[in-house]
Amino acid sequence: MSMHVQEINDKDRWSKLIEAHGCHPLQAWQWGELKSSTGPWTASRLVCVEDDDVVGIAQVLTRKIPFPFRFICYIPRGPWSKDESRFGEVADACATWCESTFHPVSLKIEPALTDADLSANWSHGQRVLLGLTAVLDLQQDEEAIFSQLPSKKARQYIRKAKRDGVTVREAAASDLEGLLHVYHKTAEHDNFAIHADEFYAKAFETLCGLQQLFVAEKDGELLAFLWNVTTSGAAFELWGGVSDKGKQLRANYLLKWEAIKQAKRCGAALYDLNGLLNDGISEFKRRFSREQVRWTGTWERPLSPLYGAWNAGLKFYQRQLKSFSDEEVDGQQGTDAFVKEQPEEAQSRIVVNEGHLREVLARRTGTCAHDWYLVFKARYAMELVFETLRELRGDGAVATQLFTCVTAIDPILKAGLVPKYLDIDPNNLMIDPSALEVAESVYAVVMQHSFGIIDSSASHRLAECAHEKEALLVEDCAHCVCRFARDEDGKPLADVSIHSFGVQKMLPTNFGGAIWINPSLRKGEGIPAEFSLRLRRKLEALPNLDSKLDVAARSYLNQNRILNRLPESSSTSMRRRWAEKGKIELPVSQAEQSGDLPLRAQRPSAWVNDKAIAALNDIDANEQARVASVSCYDAFFSQNHQFAVPEGARAMPPQPLMRYPILAKSTAEADKRISELRQRGVYAEKWGRPLLYPGIINRTPYKLPACLEEEAPASLDISKRIICLPTELTGQQMSAVFELLRSHSTETEEVYCPITDEKEIPGRLVPVILGGDILAYSYVRCFYSAYGIRPIVLSAIDHKITSSSKLCDYRVVQNFLNEDELLRYICDLGRQLVARGKVGLLLGSSDWQARLLSKNKGLLSRWYKVPYIDFNLLDRITQKEEFYSICDELGIAHPKTWLVDCSSDAQEEPLAFSQLTYPLIAKPSNSAAYDLIDFEGRQKIYKIDSEARLRQVIKMLRQSAYGHKLVVQDYIPGSDQGIRSLTAYCDTEGRICVVSGGRVILQDHDPQAIGNPVVIQSERIEQIIRDAEKFLVHVSYHGFANFDIKFDPRDGHYKFFEINTRPGRNTYYMSLGGVNFVEPLVNDCVLGRRLERKEAYQPFVYSLVPSAVVRDHVDDSALRQQLLGQYASGLARSPLDNPDDGLLHACWAHAYKLRQIQKFNKFMGRGR
Repeated sequence: MSMHVQEINDKDRWSKLIEAHGCHPLQAWQWGELKSSTGPWTASRLVCVEDDDVVGIAQVLTRKIPFPFRFICYIPRGPWSKDESRFGEVADACATWCESTFHPVSLKIEPALTDADLSANWSHGQRVLLGLTAVLDLQQDEEAIFSQLPSKKARQYIRKAKRDGVTVREAAASDLEGLLHVYHKTAEHDNFAIHADEFYAKAFETLCGLQQLFVAEKDGELLAFLWNVTTSGAAFELWGGVSDKGKQLRANYLLKWEAIKQAKRCGAALYDLNGLLNDGISEFKRRFSREQVRWTGTWERPLSPLYGAWNAGLKFYQRQLKSFSDEEVDGQQGTDAFVKEQPEEAQSRIVVNEGHLREVLARRTGTCAHDWYLVFKARYAMELVFETLRELRGDGAVATQLFTCVTAIDPILKAGLVPKYLDIDPNNLMIDPSALEVAESVYAVVMQHSFGIIDSSASHRLAECAHEKEALLVEDCAHCVCRFARDEDGKPLADVSIHSFGVQKMLPTNFGGAIWINPSLRKGEGIPAEFSLRLRRKLEALPNLDSKLDVAARSYLNQNRILNRLPESSSTSMRRRWAEKGKIELPVSQAEQSGDLPLRAQRPSAWVNDKAIAALNDIDANEQARVASVSCYDAFFSQNHQFAVPEGARAMPPQPLMRYPILAKSTAEADKRISELRQRGVYAEKWGRPLLYPGIINRTPYKLPACLEEEAPASLDISKRIICLPTELTGQQMSAVFELLRSHSTETEEVYCPITDEKEIPGRLVPVILGGDILAYSYVRCFYSAYGIRPIVLSAIDHKITSSSKLCDYRVVQNFLNEDELLRYICDLGRQLVARGKVGLLLGSSDWQARLLSKNKGLLSRWYKVPYIDFNLLDRITQKEEFYSICDELGIAHPKTWLVDCSSDAQEEPLAFSQLTYPLIAKPSNSAAYDLIDFEGRQKIYKIDSEARLRQVIKMLRQSAYGHKLVVQDYIPGSDQGIRSLTAYCDTEGRICVVSGGRVILQDHDPQAIGNPVVIQSERIEQIIRDAEKFLVHVSYHGFANFDIKFDPRDGHYKFFEINTRPGRNTYYMSLGGVNFVEPLVNDCVLGRRLERKEAYQPFVYSLVPSAVVRDHVDDSALRQQLLGQYASGLARSPLDNPDDGLLHACWAHAYKLRQIQKFNKFMGRGR
C-alpha cells in the first residue's frame, strides 16, 4: 500500500502522536494554536500513513501572502520521519498535500535532523531558525549531567546562587508583568527584538500543557526567567531574560540548571538551548553544553511558477509583511531588528556627512561648499524657492514647460504661484527663448536640461531674457547633476540650480537632492535683496528626515525589483497599496499627479548622503561610459536617418546624457519600438509622454493651455514621438539596439497595410474577438450584418451560444487566462493575418481583456487596430475611488461611498461599522482583478444587511487572492427598474458621437452574474447624457464607454456607479436603437473618418429572457402588460435570435432562454 496523507483535527489524538514518536515541541498542537491566534498563520496537522502505520508527522504552518503568490507553507523542526532513509518521501508527500490544498508558492522545512536525504526538487532556502545549536543528552542521570557540564564556572555559579538565597519555581500568571519587565530590559541591553506583551500573555494561555516556565527570585524579587516548551522528544528554550541584579547573583545559572532537571523529569530525551551565535548569550549557553549540533538546515521546494519572483524578494516581504521573521524566536536572532543610533550620535553623523557631501559637490563644480544645501527630494527645494519668491513678491507666474515631469510643476502650485507654459525648442528640448521674449511678466523662469542636454547658446539667450524681465532663473539639473549652464567665462548662468539624485538619475541613489544658490545672485526689482538670505535660512533650518521615510528610501530598490517581476496589473495595485500605507516611497505619488506635494521639505538622512557620496566618487566613470554610448548613437544615426534626433543631443563634444532621445514617425511606431527593445532587455522609455510625465490625475490645478496644438505644438509633437534610449549599455546591448533599429526599414512585411476604402473591408478586415459570451456573439452578428465578415473568436472554453455559430471562426485557446500565453497567441495570429494582407481589429469582451489590450497596445499595433484608451487612463478611471473622485470634481452624482482595504496584510479599518445605515452594497473596486479569481462565497455584488455580514465579506476577501479595495456604498432603494445603462462612442476629444441607453427592467440574480441586465427598454434621459459627456470630455476619452447608473427616489438624482472602458455586455441595444454598434468603431479606427453625432433611441426592448420571465418577475402590472405587448409585437429582440445564423445556433439560443426561466425561479422564487 502506498503512502498517503491524512489531516488530524483532534487535539488529543495529535498530542498522543507527538509524544509517542518524540517529535519536536514546535510540532505540538499548542505551538500551532499560538501561531494561529497571534498572527496570520494557520496550522494543519498531517500524518503520513502506510499499511496503517504512521511513518511521518508534520505540523504545517500556512499564511496568506499578497496576490498573486497566494500562500507560503512552513514546517518548523519537521517533518518527523519514522525511518530517516525515507525522510525524502515524507517531505515530498507533505509538499504534494500543500500544493493540492493551498496552491502555495513554496513549502519550507527545517527538520530536527543532521542530514536529510531529499529529492532534487528541494534546495537550500533562507533560514528561519538557527541551524547551529547546543544540546544536552538527558538520558543520563542528573549527577552525570551536572558533572559533565563543560564549564567549571557554571557548576560553581549554580552552587553560589543557591548559597546566596536564590530560589527557582514555576511561574504563575501573576508573574507575567514582572518577567516581561525583565525581558524588556534584557532585549534593550543585548539589542534584540521581542514581541508585544500581549503576545506573551496569549502564549501563557495557549501553551498550557506544553510549556515549562520558571522564574528565579530572591526575597520576592524576580531576577530571571526561562520559558521552555517540552515534549518527549526535546525541551526547547523559547525566551529568557535576567536582570542586572540577577547576573550579579548568578540567578540565570541556577535557573537553567533547574530547567534542565525538570525537562529530564518530564521525559524529554534532549535539551535544546536553541541556537548559537557569536554573542554573549551564546557564550553563556556553551557553559552548559559542549555538544554542538548543526541541523541539516532550511530546505525549500517550489510549488508555483511564481517561486522565482517570491524567492528573489523574500527578505523584502519579511520586512514589509512580517512574514517568516515572525517565526524567529526572541532573544536568539536579532539580525533583522533595526538597530537605531542614539539621537545625539545620529545627529552628529548627519552633520558630518552633510559637510562631506557639500564639499564633494563644490569640488566637482568649482563652487563653494557653503552655497550648497541638501534635501531629501529636490522638488521640495524648488518649492522653497518659489515659496520664498511669493512671500516677497506676492502672487505671480513662473515660466516653465510642458515637456517635463509633473514634479517640476507641483512646487510652483504648492507655493501658490501659477505655471506659465511656454513651448520648447525641438532642437534642445528646453524653453524656446523666443517664446519667453513675448511672454507676459513672470517672476521666475525654469531652465530645464532635458536628458542632460546643455545647449550653451540657447541657455545664454534664455538667461539674458530672464534677466531683462527681472525674473529669477531657476536651473533644473535633474538629468545632469553637477553640470551647470555657464557663460563664456565659465560662471554658472542660473540664480538657483537644483540637482536631483535618485532612481534613474545620473547619481543612482535611491533619493536625495541638492540646491546651489549663486553667491552673485542678482538683486533688483524682480529679485528682492532679502531673497537669498531668507531662502538660505529656510534650507539651514530643515528638519531631519522622518525615520519612516528613511526606511522607505532604503527599501525602494529591493521593492522595485520585486514589483517589476510581477504581472503589471498586480504590481500596479501593490504599489498603490504600499504607498497608501507608507511602506514604499514612490518616485512620483498619486498626490503629486494631482498638484500636491504631500511631504514637507526635509534633510536627507546620513544613509542617503553616504549613497550620494559613493556615487559621486564614481561619477567620472559613469559619465565616461555615457559619453561612449552617446558617441556610438551619434555615429549610428548619422548613417541611419529613419529616426530624427534633436540637434542638442548630438552636440560636440558628446555630453554624458542620461538618455539619448530619438523621434519615431508616430506614437504607435514609438510604442512599438520601445516594446521591442524591452523584450530584448534594453530598457527604453517614453519619458515625456504624456506631457507632465508620468501623467496627471487631476487636471484642474495645472491650468493647462486650452489648445495644446496651438500653444505648445513642439512640446506635443516631441511627446508623441519620443523614444528614450539608455546610455549605460553593454556592447552586446548596444548591438541589439542597432540591429533592431536598423531593421526598421526592412520590416514592412510584418506591419499591416492600412485600409483606406470601405470596399476593402469585407476582404481585408478581420475582427479578432476575445471571449465567447453575449458581447462576443453581438460583435459576430453585427460585423456579419454590416460587412459580411466572419470574425475570429478566441476563448478559454466552449461557449455554445457563440461556438455554434456559422458566422465566426471560434477557437478554444489553451492557457487563455495566462496573459503571456494569450499575448503570444495573439501576436502569432497577427503575423499570420499580415502575411495574408489582412488587418486585424482586436476586441475584448471583459474588463481584464480590455486592460490586457490597452496595456500592450504598443506591441499589438503592428498587426492590429487596437481601439482602447491608453493604459494609464484606463487604470485610473476604472479604479472606483478615482472614478468617484472625478465625479465629485465635476458635480456628477454618485452613491455615498466608503473604501475598505482588502489586502491580506490590511489593518482594521477606521470605518465605524456600527454607525453605518444598513442595507449597503459592496463590490470590488478592481473588477478586472476580481474577474480572475474564484473562492467559496464569491459574488459579483454583495448586499450587506448588517455589520456582521459586512465584516464577513471583508474577511472573506482578505483571505482570498483579490488584494484590492472593497467599495461599500449606500444602498439606493428601488427595484431593477431604477437602473439605467448608457453606452457612448467618443471621438479623440471625448465628445460623444454615438449614444444609446435604456432602462433596466430585469437583472440576472445569480450571485455569480448579479447585476447583468437581461431586459432593457429604450429610454433617453438628457441629464445622464450630459453628465456622461462631461466626464468623457474631462478625461479626453476615445472609443466605447459604458456607464451604470441608478435613479435615487430619495433625492431625484441619477447616481453614476462606474465606467466600463469597452462596450457593455448588452451593447447590442445600440443596434436595436438604430445604429449598428460596430460601424462607428470601423469608421473611426479603421477608416479614420470623422463621425457625425447620432443617437440610437428608436423604441426597443433588449431581451435575453423569454416573455415568461417578464410575466412572472416584473411586479409593476402596467409595465408588465406593456412589455408583454412588446414581446407579442416582436419589438422585444435578443442578439441571439439571428435569422442569418444556422439551425445549431438557434437550438443553443433557445436552450439559453429556457435556462433563464430556471435561473429566475431558483434565485427569485417562482414569481407571481
